[in-house]
Amino acid sequence: MSSVSTDVGRREAYCPSCGRYVGSYEVCPYCGARVRVRISLKVLAILALLLSVGGVIALYIAGKTSEAETIYIRDIEPWMNYARVKIRGYAYTSSYYDEVQGRLYFSLVDEEWSYNEHFKTYTIMVFIYAPTAREIIELGKAPVSGDKIEVIGTLRIRDSISLIVDDAEDLKLLRANPRSVSLEEISKNWTEYLGMPISVSGWVVEYENYGSFILCSLRDYFYPEFTLQVYIPEIAIKHIGELPEFFVGDKVLIVGNLWEYRGEPELVPWNGTSISIIEKLRDYTLLEVIEQKEVFADAGWIIKVNACIRDYREDYRNIIYITDNTLPEGITVTLWIYPGVWDELNGTVREGLNTKGNWIYIIGQCKYYLKEFEIAIYDVSWILDW
Repeated sequence: MSSVSTDVGRREAYCPSCGRYVGSYEVCPYCGARVRVRISLKVLAILALLLSVGGVIALYIAGKTSEAETIYIRDIEPWMNYARVKIRGYAYTSSYYDEVQGRLYFSLVDEEWSYNEHFKTYTIMVFIYAPTAREIIELGKAPVSGDKIEVIGTLRIRDSISLIVDDAEDLKLLRANPRSVSLEEISKNWTEYLGMPISVSGWVVEYENYGSFILCSLRDYFYPEFTLQVYIPEIAIKHIGELPEFFVGDKVLIVGNLWEYRGEPELVPWNGTSISIIEKLRDYTLLEVIEQKEVFADAGWIIKVNACIRDYREDYRNIIYITDNTLPEGITVTLWIYPGVWDELNGTVREGLNTKGNWIYIIGQCKYYLKEFEIAIYDVSWILDW
């Protein structure tokens, strides 16, 4: 039987036309005649291809479906480079999206805030590259500071530790339903809410747009002893959810994570749509302000008025006396412009504010200074028109 097979194999290796040896050629290189291809060679080639492709697919499926080991940052050792691991914890910083490189990254602490003695750190960087980064943003899954998350990725260990995520499904936001909390409760027990999603309302008493992020402060006028800082990261301003146009004096409701910054509580909204406006700042007459000046000054109430310049101080031109059509003749209210703000104003604006009879439209904060009621301006943007 074996001799017959050998003879057949030999015949298939020679050209049936010219009789020369052609090996595995399908067309004779000498005379051009078609050579009957041995079925066994084709079968072997197909089987080899199928096995190699199947092996790659099996490795990919095994890598994606195998359960990654859950570890803490303290467990990471240099020899774990390229290990696939799972870490549960909190986004220590908010996500930043590099539009040029298509890269998303943030830092992470584990749920026990464990410390790695070898690398001298309790945080690691998480990197997500294109196109996965864009997919995570479109799914609204980019974490912000304080988000509880679960991350599966590949460790990259050099002088520091990083985690590479290559699938959008490997990043999970573990956000619970937000708990409605008052500013008074936060002021007294904020450490109990650290890392928790909350819903809180208040009046915006400070607002500063730095381009890549916004800082503002919330106050409850009926509990004015405490002010909560709000940090709105760039990811929430530009990429996830539409941020409403709000400003100083508006009453807003914010859903986000209570986090810590330099030992103080800080609220971080989940995205742009996590901020909603309850009530826009309205115009007040000076008569309304005077009638409620005790309450307004005690709470640091933000007001908006359209007033006429009656006079100003020659020695301190940032102190201006204003009135409107609702006040009795001869009655004025003191308008004090913070010296740093006054210095920022150009000469034309300063001249306009020192011109008697000019009408101005401003936002100000009610306060007392040396027992005298006044309206204070703390930012150039509070001067709306003059």
